[in-house]
Amino acid sequence: MRVFQNNAYISIDFLNNKSEVFRLTDINTPDTGMAFPLSETKKIVYEEPKPENAESINPIKNELESFITSIIEDKPVKVSLNAGREAVEVADKILQIVKESRKA
Repeated sequence: MRVFQNNAYISIDFLNNKSEVFRLTDINTPDTGMAFPLSETKKIVYEEPKPENAESINPIKNELESFITSIIEDKPVKVSLNAGREAVEVADKILQIVKESRKA
């Protein structure tokens, strides 16, 4: 997933538990990662935030394993069809809002 903000670009790789953040900051702001001067007043700061338990969490793998288990063992799924549909509807609404904001 990629997130764009006025002063930052954030990349999140859920499969590999990796994230990267590129932030545009004032040259005098203390560095929280590698910093690259951009001009006399601005710099780009690069960070790789790591959650404390990143090795033990893999959301995509966990979701697929849960789904497969529900099929093999004939158990109910953790996320219902309605909840899944609602999540897709919310994501679609967000995409529509983003597209509309780009037109403005």
